[in-house]
Amino acid sequence: MGTVRVQSVSTGTESKANMTVGNVYLTFLTRIQPKRCAAPQVRAFPAIGAALAACAAAACFVLAGCTTESPPEADLVLTGGPVITLDAGSRVAEAVAVVGDRVVAVGTVAEIEAMVGPGTERVDLAGRAVTPGLIDAHVHFASGGANRLYNLDMSYPNVENIADVQRMVGEQAALVGEGEWVRGGG
Repeated sequence: MGTVRVQSVSTGTESKANMTVGNVYLTFLTRIQPKRCAAPQVRAFPAIGAALAACAAAACFVLAGCTTESPPEADLVLTGGPVITLDAGSRVAEAVAVVGDRVVAVGTVAEIEAMVGPGTERVDLAGRAVTPGLIDAHVHFASGGANRLYNLDMSYPNVENIADVQRMVGEQAALVGEGEWVRGGG
């Protein structure tokens, strides 16, 4: 929430209390009616009142941040395998909750079970891991384009039978010259 700071000042005919809650700054101003009594304590009472009002307002701001709202019901819950978070602490969690197309919680099974409702789909990972992002374990971006330039594409529909393979290899062998490799796949 941040820091709550209260300052109370009483001068002349007014009493003022300033309060800062987080990045909200409030000022409470109380007009003091002149008294016939010369006692200095008389002017202190409105300042105390303004300070108490500021404290009461601070309590309202603090309590406004409190909630007893239950977590949303998850559409999908994944349990039964390590959840690799890749966060700053390199945590490995036990479960994941998803609402719509967003991961809304990662934590222990007990924490995520609090989000399970009658419409929640459950998936047992059976020991398989969950990782963030779109991860492809075997990609060759750089060589993918080069393969098209220097290798024969012997996949369907370019090749329908062995005779097509023999023809393509023969044509490429004539282009690269004797003793050079003919590369291809499909």
